[in-house]
Amino acid sequence: MKQAINLFIKQGMMFSVLVSGIAFGQIQKEDLQVGDKAPCVVLEQQTASGDGTKGCIRDVLDENHKFTFVEFFSISCSTCAKNLPVLANLASEYAETLTLRQISVDRDVEAVKEFIDTNAELLAGPIAFDNERLATKAYFVKKTPTLFVLNTENQVLYRHQGLLTEEDVDAIKDIVEQEGIDAGDSQ
Repeated sequence: MKQAINLFIKQGMMFSVLVSGIAFGQIQKEDLQVGDKAPCVVLEQQTASGDGTKGCIRDVLDENHKFTFVEFFSISCSTCAKNLPVLANLASEYAETLTLRQISVDRDVEAVKEFIDTNAELLAGPIAFDNERLATKAYFVKKTPTLFVLNTENQVLYRHQGLLTEEDVDAIKDIVEQEGIDAGDSQ
């Protein structure tokens, strides 16, 4: 009987810790999913021309843009390299409506700058440096590449991890075209 009472007390304490953790916001989400609001993380960025800036990675670069594509990648990731031309094509096709933000998770900033210099034709915007993993943690990125499609309210419309297939590209295009129509109708 005494063991049952002790077990009940231990379980009650664990429940109260869990409830107080929820009440005080100590238990955090495990992932950033479709429908969630993407956080603003300010990172240093560099363009292919060598210009350096600092800015929020979810912000559009043009006030007319309705979408931000945020892609986390690594220069040593072969799947990431395969996604570069796909993203460059999407950025070109929807140049009037989207901003592409590419975030390098590599710790060696100089190696990333060298990568930017040698791959400028595949980079459709500034590359942000997340060598301290601030954005990676805020966006709950566990593997590269990971892509988020955000609207102007910074709501996640699409999330994808891994190689972008033709089906993925079609799904992204459908979202951009449908959301773009809806956004145009509401103005």
